Amino acid sequence: KGKEKYIQNNFTPGRNGYKPEFVVMHTYGGKGESLYNWFNKNSTQSSAHYAVFLNGDFEQYVKDEDTSWNAGIWDINLKCIGIEHQDNNNPDDSVRTNELYETSAQLIADLYRRFQWDIEDLGLIKKHNEFVSDRPCPSGLDVDRIRRRVYEITHSSENIIFYPQNEMASLKKALERQGQELLEKGNEITKLQNTIDTLNQVIRDNKLTISDLNDQLNKTKLDLKVC
Repeated sequence: KGKEKYIQNNFTPGRNGYKPEFVVMHTYGGKGESLYNWFNKNSTQSSAHYAVFLNGDFEQYVKDEDTSWNAGIWDINLKCIGIEHQDNNNPDDSVRTNELYETSAQLIADLYRRFQWDIEDLGLIKKHNEFVSDRPCPSGLDVDRIRRRVYEITHSSENIIFYPQNEMASLKKALERQGQELLEKGNEITKLQNTIDTLNQVIRDNKLTISDLNDQLNKTKLDLKVC
């Protein structure tokens, strides 16, 4: 469902030492899904970390560790994750799709997990107009519905990590690589243990002199670094 489409303009690398502390919820008045071209346009002078669409898909435009220009207040930008929600030019309609609400809640629940936010504090899901009172954003978006669903997810066994597709693929490759490395080390350790067991048995049976034992060890070609 998720795609990483990182923009090259209209964001600030890093967060001046801050970490994400809360989410700012937005609505955007467009029928087109992707906001990549708009956020990447120099004259736009705004951006968000994510956009969630009516069909349940989402895109990420700014990395979580970087600062998007979404709240209109610099200090708030440094501390928040900005999430846009598609409204098809009908921002006052609170009855959007179930898919949009579910994806938004799953995404935010994952942010709670990754940044270890207090799962009892739903006040960390904030509306844009809490900071800029002269704007109605996020208008009719039912933020309370999203808050309730986030609470359900973070307090249940459906606590599934919710990564964009590219990030998930990278994570899978890393896990596969680590698994292969562990398997190879395990095989070497097993060979080493078998050799030690054999040598111990031979020694117990008094079938080797010290010279013979040294010859046997020299013939054993194992990478002892795995130990």
